[in-house]
Amino acid sequence: MTMAVVQAVHAGQVGFGAAIGAIGAFSYALPRWERRWHDLLVRNGDEGVVRAGLGDGLVDFLRACPGTNTTRARLHALVATDRKRPALGLVTR
Repeated sequence: MTMAVVQAVHAGQVGFGAAIGAIGAFSYALPRWERRWHDLLVRNGDEGVVRAGLGDGLVDFLRACPGTNTTRARLHALVATDRKRPALGLVTR
């Protein structure tokens, strides 16, 4: 892509070179924008479910889903911090 831009500018076609550069930059930026948009929608949706009082049901549902990194991150964000997990005690005999 860089070579195409350089060749177009060298040939005196600055507008064409700028268009090639813009299309290349957009093609690299678009997947990041889509991923951020998806993450924003999921986060806002989860917050809306919690505000509606259905957070426990969503947690139960996500625990039944495959344990991907995304699912674990959503569960971590949904589980209330004031809930204390049972502590494992030292077992001696």
